Amino acid sequence: MAALPLHTTDLLAHYRRIAQQPLTVVDVETTGFRPPGARVIELSVLHASLADGIYEQSTHLFNPGVSVPAEITRFTGITQAMVDNASPAEQLWPRYHRRLDDGVLTAHNLSFDYGFLRAELQRHGLAWERPESAQFCTVKLSRLMLATCPPAVCPGWWKRLISKLGLPTELRRIRWPVGCWPSGC
Repeated sequence: MAALPLHTTDLLAHYRRIAQQPLTVVDVETTGFRPPGARVIELSVLHASLADGIYEQSTHLFNPGVSVPAEITRFTGITQAMVDNASPAEQLWPRYHRRLDDGVLTAHNLSFDYGFLRAELQRHGLAWERPESAQFCTVKLSRLMLATCPPAVCPGWWKRLISKLGLPTELRRIRWPVGCWPSGC
């Protein structure tokens, strides 16, 4: 994402501009932390706008032909058996390729998701790049909004938010894009 404006009024204008555009919200689950060694094992894509709500959502498990480490299973809930029974990655990436071009690409920690998306698409011979003006990282927004939150207080903020919103804590990450959308879909 391009450097954020420094003045409050400029920041407000920047986020208002983003909020008026269609969004492509992505979330990847992977076998590790860095591509190309680690691979995508799940992709969720949600197309929505704040004006119209969600108009498309899909999630797929991918079988990239690699092992799922035990620590990844503990973190994501995705097992080796689930990945082994999933569609091969080479069948799924062409389906997602152009769908990732719509609207503002949005993710929580976009640099992580974007790096994996680019690496996987490149691995399958599909060129893909999004301009910084069409990228939105909610981690960056959160850091701006919670700039005065002391680090010792913040680790539990997500659980407190979930509790306050009345969301069940056992939801798998696969449901977060829909479950947390403002329209309440």
